[in-house]
Amino acid sequence: MNADDVLARQQSNLRTNIKDAVVQSTSSGSGGQIFSIPAIPPGKKRIGFSINCTGDSSWQVSLKQETPSHADAPCSLANIASADFPIDSPTVRNELRLELDATTTYWITIYYI
Repeated sequence: MNADDVLARQQSNLRTNIKDAVVQSTSSGSGGQIFSIPAIPPGKKRIGFSINCTGDSSWQVSLKQETPSHADAPCSLANIASADFPIDSPTVRNELRLELDATTTYWITIYYI
């Protein structure tokens, strides 16, 4: 699967379904990852993501903050999973943690809304 194609589908889905989303970053790789997310731009209140992954495993994403924020689902290439979280501290850097098997390939688009 071509990473550019998967990420392009995620962003097309965002433009269709969450029109005011602003893409912060895109990434692909294998296994778990921690993403450092800069302060939220003025007018935005949430950090969201869209994810696809391979295999028969599942993914879990959590936002490190006082208010518990996490989402999880089975991996899929066909269906784009998306979630967003309210942010306790929008003016500081936030940490988004992706957990999945080391052999699982993922594609993620992180955005602000």
